[in-house]
Parts: sequence; structure tokens; C-alpha cells
Amino acid sequence: MNGSSVSTKAFCWHAVRKDGAVYAFTTHVRDLLIDAVTFKAASAFSPSEVQTRNDSSVDNLELIGLIASDTITEADLLSGKWDFATVHFFAINYLAVTDLKESIKKGTLGQVSRQGARFRAELRGLAQYLQTPIGIATSITCRYEVGDAECGVNMAPFTFVGAVTAVNGQIGFTDSSRAQTTPYFDFGELTWTSGNNNTLKSQVRRYLTGGVFTLLIPVPFSITIGDTYSVKRGCNKVLLGDCKLIYNNAVVFGGEPYIPGIDEIVQIGRHGA
Repeated sequence: MNGSSVSTKAFCWHAVRKDGAVYAFTTHVRDLLIDAVTFKAASAFSPSEVQTRNDSSVDNLELIGLIASDTITEADLLSGKWDFATVHFFAINYLAVTDLKESIKKGTLGQVSRQGARFRAELRGLAQYLQTPIGIATSITCRYEVGDAECGVNMAPFTFVGAVTAVNGQIGFTDSSRAQTTPYFDFGELTWTSGNNNTLKSQVRRYLTGGVFTLLIPVPFSITIGDTYSVKRGCNKVLLGDCKLIYNNAVVFGGEPYIPGIDEIVQIGRHGA
């Protein structure tokens, strides 16, 4: 894009969320049709200074904008639907949208947060992938999630449905119909099937006899009496704990509990070791 077109430059960003929804915005005052995609005018959207380095460290760009009821909604932000969306940020001459785009950044959004009526998101560049560990590290506890493909446990006998009968803010609730005793659902996964948090997942931090659930983190929206849910029993990821005693699945335990740790290694050569 040459110097004569600086005054006709518009910034655009094209986003694909994890659920497959596609969104496109531009800083231009009117919608732009680019490559058969309509980029909606969003004057409240603004990119921060682009940070790009010549080494392999992560380069980032911060996107700031106003929450719009028909595009980026408060509910979608709080429920995490925009977290880790793939984004292409570029500039274009809005008088000649078929001209070559000036690509500025490609990457994924970090966690999206709300600040009053505004949202803030960090666009992580492709160098972010160079910071991702590759391979499997040893672990005393199991690295699998109970019921996943590696674990292989059939969770159907350990999955239950219910409804809220009392509320403890957005961090917990009670289902008085639950017959399980402490600590049956500790570390379990709960999926909301109705109410304000419908389809969202929560991890159970603590379960007590009488159907008292405490969640690991508060849900984004209020819990109300009558909200329904599905909950799976959890696992403490200990070989001789839940893995063996509850699920009888020690043979595929995904950890290495008997590898000597650093405390034993540093004892080598010491008197009495």
C-alpha cells in the first residue's frame, strides 16, 4: 500500500471462533465487502500498537472495542466463546478492496475480558506456538482426564442429572435429591443443561453429603432454582486412589509415580544415603 493511499486505509479483522462462528469488522465508517465477506463497520474497535520482535519471543497486539448487541455480546464474552478464536488482522485501501491486503498479524485471541462496556483481547502472534511444550513430561499424578480416549473409562455409570434446589451465589448450589455422599463428585465435571449458564461447563471443587456443590470458579451468570445439570464423577488422579479403587483402571494410569523425584536425586552421595 503506497503513501498516496494512506488516507484511504482501513483496518480489518476476520475472526473464526472455536464454535465455527465467523465475524468480520473494519474501522471504516461503512461496511466493506472483501473476498465475499462483509466486514461490518465498527468505529469503536481500535488496535493497539503492534509489537513484533526479531527473535522468537511472543509478539502481541491488543484489540479494544465496545460490546455490541448483534456482534460481540456480553453473554458470549463471559461464557468464553471468544477465547482462543483465530484472527487475521490486516489493512486495506477501502477505495480498492480488491487490491493486495497489508497483513499485520495472524494468530489467536488470548482470554477475552470485559471492562465495563468495553472488551479487551490480546491477539497472540504465530510465535506463541514456539512457546508451547512438545512431548510428554513425567508426572506423579495421571495426565489424562477421566473418561477421555487415553483413560478409556466408560463414564455412563458415573454420570447423573439433577436440578438446583438452593443457590449459593454463583459459586455453588444444592440439589437435595442427590443421594451420593462426601466426596463423590470432587474434581468432577458439571455441564449446565438449562438456565442462564446453559451449555457451559464447570469443575466441581467440593461436594458434600446432601447434594451441596461448590464450584472451582464462579459461573459467569446467576444460578436459579430449577436450573438443570449433568455431572460426572471426578478423579483424584492418584494411582492407588480413585484410579484403582473407584475405576479399576490402574493398568492404563497416565503417570509415573515411582520415578525418583528431585528430593531423592540430591541425596545421592550424601552420608547415610
